[in-house]
Amino acid sequence: MMTPAELKLKNAIRYYRPSSSAVKVKELAMGQVSRVAVHRTLLPALRISAALPLHSVVVLDLSKNRLGPHAFSCLMYAVAGAQLTLKELDVSWNFATADCCPAVAAMLSSNTTLEKLILSNNPLTTCIGDDLGKAMKTNRTLKHLELQAVGLMDGTSFFEGLSGHPGLTALNVNSNTCGPKAWVKFGQSMSAGLALTSLHAKRAEMGTAGASAVAA
Repeated sequence: MMTPAELKLKNAIRYYRPSSSAVKVKELAMGQVSRVAVHRTLLPALRISAALPLHSVVVLDLSKNRLGPHAFSCLMYAVAGAQLTLKELDVSWNFATADCCPAVAAMLSSNTTLEKLILSNNPLTTCIGDDLGKAMKTNRTLKHLELQAVGLMDGTSFFEGLSGHPGLTALNVNSNTCGPKAWVKFGQSMSAGLALTSLHAKRAEMGTAGASAVAA
């Protein structure tokens, strides 16, 4: 059950309009909320970058809102441009597409607080692997990443970007093709210092060579 402060915040996000009273409600609520979960509420047309409480929330769960590519990208850029305390972000099941991948990468590259990111069940395609691979070379805080069923057909660039990452300990790539060559690269990244303690890779097509590299 939501607290009164969380309910005020949810309504403020849902009905946000520039210069409306909802802005005041949002500001009032934010002094009392550090964890926000809003499901099946937000609309694709929402001016999400202006409406969301990005300055004091530690855990933000916006999964299953069907935001669509535009609103999803706006959210990523808003998180990238804000001074945050955010540590956990769940944006799974939001119809984010390949067009959103640069925004995700920009957010992850610039963020210095995020420890857990859930992007699962968005049709991001292999583009997300390419862009995240680059972003992970500069990110130093992420510990937990979930990419289940995002359409990652070739994970080579992504796994290469994980090489020597100082913080990542949990990775979920269930239901992505990835490919045997990618898993060979994953094994090389592990040898270079990637210290995962949890890996979920069901239906990820490692092949014999990939499985041997991961086990090494």
